[in-house]
Amino acid sequence: MTPKISVIVPVYNVEEYILRCLNSIKSQTFKDYEIIIVNDGATDGSSALVEQFIKENNDISINYICQENAGLAMARNVAIPKALGEYICFIDSDDFIEDTMLEKLYTKAIATNADVVVCNFKKVFEDGKEEILNQFINWRNDIIKNYIVSGPSACGKLIKTNLLINNNLFFPKGIYYEDLGVMPAVAIYANKIEYVEEALYGYFQRANSIMNQPKYNKKFEHIFISLENLTNIFKNENAYDKYIDEIEYLYIEHLLHAACLRFLPFKEGEKNIDRIIEIMKNNWPHFSKNKYFKKCSIKYRIICNLFYKKRLKLLKKLLKV
Repeated sequence: MTPKISVIVPVYNVEEYILRCLNSIKSQTFKDYEIIIVNDGATDGSSALVEQFIKENNDISINYICQENAGLAMARNVAIPKALGEYICFIDSDDFIEDTMLEKLYTKAIATNADVVVCNFKKVFEDGKEEILNQFINWRNDIIKNYIVSGPSACGKLIKTNLLINNNLFFPKGIYYEDLGVMPAVAIYANKIEYVEEALYGYFQRANSIMNQPKYNKKFEHIFISLENLTNIFKNENAYDKYIDEIEYLYIEHLLHAACLRFLPFKEGEKNIDRIIEIMKNNWPHFSKNKYFKKCSIKYRIICNLFYKKRLKLLKKLLKV
C-alpha cells in the first residue's frame, strides 16, 4: 500500500543523535508513512545503529540507501525520486520531531488542499535550553510572499512530492546553504501554502556545526552560489519582478546581515564583506526602503547600514567581536 508521507533522513556521522531522530519518527501518531534513510558514507557508528533500528522495526516501511559521501544535498536529491508518498518531509538526522507533527501537518494539508504546510521550530541547545522560532509573522496578509522571506530550511515542512519532482526542484550539489538555494522558490509553484502555528520540529544546535566554528571556513562563501541559484530560478520562471521585494529582502537578510556577521570576526572574511557591499550597491542600492527591512528591529537596521558603509571597526566594537 502506498504511504501518504515519505520521511527523508540523510545520515552522516551522527551516532549520538540518529536514534533520537528515528525514534521520534517511530513514535508518530500518524502511521501511514515510509522512511527513506540515506547513509551518506558515514564513517562512525551511525551505520550500525541504523541497521539495528531497521532490524528491530520490520513493521515500518524503510528504504535504506547507502552511497559514498556526497553531502546533504545529494543525499536528499537521491531520495526525492524514490519517494512513494504524496508528500515529503525532510528531517536532519541530528534533529527530531514531536509525536504529532506528521498528523497535524497532513491533516492541515488534506483539509485545505495545500501543496505545502509549514510548522514552527523549537531550537534545542546542548544545555537543554529551548527557543521557539516562528516561521511566519504576518502570514495572514500574503502567505506566499511571507513563505519566501521566512526561514528557508527544508525541514519543518510537508511538501507535495510532485511539486518538487515535476518542477525539478533539487538541492544545489556540494554546497552549504543548500536549502536557501531552492526552498524559497517552492512558493512559485505552490497553489496553496498553509501554516500550523505549533513548534513541532526540534532543531538541535550543535556547538561544532558548520555555522559555529572558531576558525574561518571557506564553506561560508557558498552563500554566494546559493543565492545565485535561487535568483536564477525566479528569473527562469519569470517570477523575479513579481517577487522583487521578497528577493531583495533575502539578499538583505542572508548577505548583508547574516553573512557579513559570519565574515566579520575573520581577516579572511573582509574580502567577502567587500563583495557583499558591491553586490548590494549594484543590485539593491535602496535596500533601506524595503518593506520587510523597515519592519526589522532598530538594531538589525543599524547593523545592516553600518556594513553597507563598511564601518567594520565600529561594528566590531559595538558587537564585541
